[in-house]
Amino acid sequence: MSYSYSLPTTGAMSFVDFLGNAESYSTEISDATAQRGRVRTVLKDLKKEPQDTRDYRHIINTLEDYLPYLVSILNCLESGDLVLKKNIETSWRSTLSDHIIHTGSNAPRIVCSGIYYELVFVLMTYAYAKSMQSLDYLKVIQGDNNAPILYNKAADALNTAAGVFHFIAYDVIPKWRQPPENRPVETIKELAAALSK
Repeated sequence: MSYSYSLPTTGAMSFVDFLGNAESYSTEISDATAQRGRVRTVLKDLKKEPQDTRDYRHIINTLEDYLPYLVSILNCLESGDLVLKKNIETSWRSTLSDHIIHTGSNAPRIVCSGIYYELVFVLMTYAYAKSMQSLDYLKVIQGDNNAPILYNKAADALNTAAGVFHFIAYDVIPKWRQPPENRPVETIKELAAALSK
């Protein structure tokens, strides 16, 4: 079963502000910041589009372009190739909190520290978009001669979303050391595990 999600948005951020000894990786870090900026722009633009004309493939591709940079920075931090000048802080609007119910799109951005916070939200956004893409496939099946192909595409998108939610729950969230008390519900293991079912 798939749910209709509202995709989150994020604030601007530059990795250069947080990473020390980055001279040998300056091009890659600038590229990572640029790719993150693209994600931010695409998410903001998507909010302005009517629900029925949204192209989830565009956000999926943009996230797929950004993820290798993000994971590379994480790996370099863990291996010691990069060090932090200060904790990485990013802000994301929680889409599953009760703020949406009470205030609609005025949900506050929640700022948290750590590269894993960024990774959780990027992967959650990717899984939401894959789930929404599957709903789009199902909407056009009625009377379509390619129904079996579209059912397979919808199933593939849902399976990918479920796998990503499972990965977040069991591989990413447990690595986030000392998450703050104000962390959004999306960063709680049990929620991601439930979404993977």
